[in-house]
Amino acid sequence: ISDEKGKEKQDEINKKFDEIKEDLNELKKLNEELSKPMELGDQEKQKEEISKELKDAKDNLEKQKEKKAGENQKKSAEEMEKMANDLNLAQSEANKKQEEEDIDLLRSILESLMTLSFTQEDVMLKFGKVRDNDPYYRRLGRSQRNIIDDTKIVADSLEALAKRQPKIASFIDKELNSIRQNFDLGLEDIDEHRRRELGQHLQFVMTSYNNLALMLN
Repeated sequence: ISDEKGKEKQDEINKKFDEIKEDLNELKKLNEELSKPMELGDQEKQKEEISKELKDAKDNLEKQKEKKAGENQKKSAEEMEKMANDLNLAQSEANKKQEEEDIDLLRSILESLMTLSFTQEDVMLKFGKVRDNDPYYRRLGRSQRNIIDDTKIVADSLEALAKRQPKIASFIDKELNSIRQNFDLGLEDIDEHRRRELGQHLQFVMTSYNNLALMLN
């Protein structure tokens, strides 16, 4: 190869190598998000070998050893093709695993939302019947706080899901904000014995539970 063509080939291979390194970084990020990350193999060693061949090719071009440079370029191109194929296979496997994990997560969240909705309705109806001076009123207040704590766990799962599926992120964010806001108002209503307002705020919470469940179903 001529010196000029050798340099063009070198630039082309360097550009391809940069793209592969970006793909590798993306794959690593995806793999870290999995609950059980995959074994990705020794890509760092492959990267080092390719980098060495590219450096040798560059050095040989500068020394006008075009034939030797061409051999280095050929070897680095072959190594890159192998690495790209390995990355594509790993990417497909990681995507498949993420989809499976998302399905399991969706099922778990859906079951939790339905349980929370039924429990919240039960507590709301009991608040409507109990007298203010009945000790059971305070027990219901503790039950309501337990529902709030359990909802925080589900909210964490929903937010994790939203990061992986941006299309539904704004909807999840809106409904979770509504739940948090109405929980805060509901606790004030319990403290102030505002029964009618409490019923309204807890009904809004149940509506958000149901909206989220419908979106996930």
